[in-house]
Amino acid sequence: MNRRTGLVDIVWQRRLESLRRAFIESGATVFNAHHSEAWGAEWRAASVCTPIDFSAMAHSDVVCAIVGSPQSGGVAVELGWASALRKPILLVLPSASGHSQLIDGLGSITSVSSVQEPTIWSRSDIDDLVRRAMGLATAVGHFQGSAHTPPGSRRQDQTLTGELEFCSAEECRHEASPAATTGA
Repeated sequence: MNRRTGLVDIVWQRRLESLRRAFIESGATVFNAHHSEAWGAEWRAASVCTPIDFSAMAHSDVVCAIVGSPQSGGVAVELGWASALRKPILLVLPSASGHSQLIDGLGSITSVSSVQEPTIWSRSDIDDLVRRAMGLATAVGHFQGSAHTPPGSRRQDQTLTGELEFCSAEECRHEASPAATTGA
């Protein structure tokens, strides 16, 4: 996060957007809160984004979590939800230590695979993360692909005031926002 602008740091925005697009290109539908909120230009209130993010987690087949350094409090909460919901998790850990022991212990609750965060974030690195996450979901029988989340579908969770929207190759409402493509 760039503290001056309130936006996701441009380097991380490019990395996360490349990863998001690679998942979509692989046939997955994707929920990424940062993307949905125009990388910080359209932050939602906590009372709005928290139930949306939780619902996205409940509807997900697999979680690819970049823990970060320093560790993101939001990612830690999402990992708690994912493990409680028994979602398979690909943990992308920074080379420097510093994450919570509870993150190390997630494998005692759900299926977890850990990899070291790429240093370059090349296309090959990104494709490897996608392959590992999709393989993890498939191995534990979670990945249902487009049958689970039809491309272009908009799920409406009746407990939420807004829509929970996954992006696919066919549709992404967030692409229309100029802030969503800044720096990409």
